[in-house]
Amino acid sequence: MRWGFVLMCGLVLTNVGCGKRAAPAPKSVPSPVAKSGKTIEPGPPKSVPVEAKKDEFKKPPSVGIGRRYEGLEVQNMLKQLFIATRNFEAERNKFPASREELEPYYEKNGKINEALNDGYVVYLWKAKKQVDNPDQTILAWEGQADTQGNRYVLMVNGDTPLMGKADFEKAPKAPVKK
Repeated sequence: MRWGFVLMCGLVLTNVGCGKRAAPAPKSVPSPVAKSGKTIEPGPPKSVPVEAKKDEFKKPPSVGIGRRYEGLEVQNMLKQLFIATRNFEAERNKFPASREELEPYYEKNGKINEALNDGYVVYLWKAKKQVDNPDQTILAWEGQADTQGNRYVLMVNGDTPLMGKADFEKAPKAPVKK
């Protein structure tokens, strides 16, 4: 009985409130800068042109290196290609002969497709499975080196190191079936 009375009092007080009314919002706000007595009328914010909004969120340049994608993005794409290649190889017992064969294994990722189609990532299609030194043999690489001559490469064992021009030229590429 006592709890019923407390509950009823709580419901009544919640609906009635304390009796205070909210102060009405001001219709105009005097400008602290304007000395002429003009006021600023509230309203929706002025719209910014779409072009300005797009430019506002661009990534900063990557320190003059001249890379289409950030280094981590390139490494991520190469690692996804490695995983797709391993899954393809496990299922078909060979390396892929084309992008179309490998596509389902990296879920037709648009960024990877674009990089392969534009030559930004070069992949050795029809590569032989057996290589002597998988940790030193290149399977795929960035198509264009940065301004310092460095590029990310995908080794047959899945590593994605950054290689200088001289190291890249000396490193063995995975042999390709004719």
